[in-house]
Amino acid sequence: MSVIHIIFSERGETMVEIKRIKVDGYKNVSNVDIELKKITSLLSINSYGKSNLLQAIDFGLLYLSATINQKVRLMNWTNGMPLLEDSLNKNFKFEIEFSLEQNKTDINVIYGYEFKWGISKSNPSKVVAEYLRIKNLDESQKYSKYIDRTEKVAYIKSSEKGRCDKKINSEDHELLINKLYAYDHLFYFRIIRELNNIDIYNVNIDRSFDSSNQFKALSLIKREHYAMSSSDSEGIAERLYYIKKRYPEKFLLIKNAFMDLFPFIEDLRIEAINLADSKYKSVLHDKYEIQDVFYSLRVKHKNLIKPIIFNDMSDGAKKILLLLTYLVMVEISRGHIIAIEEPENSINPGLLKRLLIILDGITEKAKIIITSHSPFLINYIDLSTLYLGVPNDDGKAIFRKIKINSVNKIISGAEEQGMLTGEYLFDLMSGSDDDITELKKYLEN
Repeated sequence: MSVIHIIFSERGETMVEIKRIKVDGYKNVSNVDIELKKITSLLSINSYGKSNLLQAIDFGLLYLSATINQKVRLMNWTNGMPLLEDSLNKNFKFEIEFSLEQNKTDINVIYGYEFKWGISKSNPSKVVAEYLRIKNLDESQKYSKYIDRTEKVAYIKSSEKGRCDKKINSEDHELLINKLYAYDHLFYFRIIRELNNIDIYNVNIDRSFDSSNQFKALSLIKREHYAMSSSDSEGIAERLYYIKKRYPEKFLLIKNAFMDLFPFIEDLRIEAINLADSKYKSVLHDKYEIQDVFYSLRVKHKNLIKPIIFNDMSDGAKKILLLLTYLVMVEISRGHIIAIEEPENSINPGLLKRLLIILDGITEKAKIIITSHSPFLINYIDLSTLYLGVPNDDGKAIFRKIKINSVNKIISGAEEQGMLTGEYLFDLMSGSDDDITELKKYLEN
């Protein structure tokens, strides 16, 4: 399944802040409700369902922005349907909560939908529920309905002082939130538009960043308008140059963060060399040509007399720079969520603590989700932002948040066992039935 990529699209209005996501009925994911902090961590033992959960969130957002034909394919996509015996007939459910400022007023929005998977011709796919609730945080004590849809009928709120009682037609594979995108006269159109543009960038450091192609200096490009996008598979040097020229303070942030993680690096240099008059500027085909510009990315090592071509750096250093670049791109593009899968597979555990501090400083309102199966990560994060995979015999991916009043109990329990916090929690997750019972006492229901 494709991920939803972030592009450089600068919006002039206040940034949307996603606060919570709920998803159910995807593969083995079972009713997971995640409150998103600046950095939220999902930890579990191996082969539990962390990737499935990220895919479920990704799928939910992809469906939200898909065309009708794409929605039909997604609703009949067998690879996403529930896998477990007791959940084969479960519907897919997705809910998102976010806040934004509109007309100098802070508002909170909850939007959700539910559809039946296309299990067979006699049991076809169909949207069975959709809702939009909005609350004025300065005045209202409760949410007002703006979309209220069931399997049989759908209503919208058409006027500011009216009720959610205007009947509207809806197709089986259509979301009203997409249909209303054409109703720009609606007084809550800004919210409709934001819902149609929410995105996530899913980063698996090992899978995505294991290639030196990311640092190629020259590329073939099509003879047409070229737009920079974080979905491109190569050209990080070009992106860094773009950031340096357009957002010098952001480039300095990347540079300082990289040098903080690798103290032997004294400088990070990116230059653009014009090839317009070069003999290399030759047409290769009617549709392709060599880029006009060569981007040179080098680092100055404190013990070496000349700069190093960045492509000659270690894989770990490359992946760190790529991650920092993508995070800054998220902020520039006003992206909403970036998910980072299992950073410990590519980054020395000794760097994790400093990396987390840096990640916290780079992002403002964009949210970071980190998945891990490493006890090391737990030692460096705020336990109140941690969701643990709850072991069970059913094969379900159930993630629950640690209770705020359990944080000190966990720390004390680890100290009594002579363990670090991460080791203690992982011992409980992979331990006996009694250990799992003890673990559940620390978690929200």
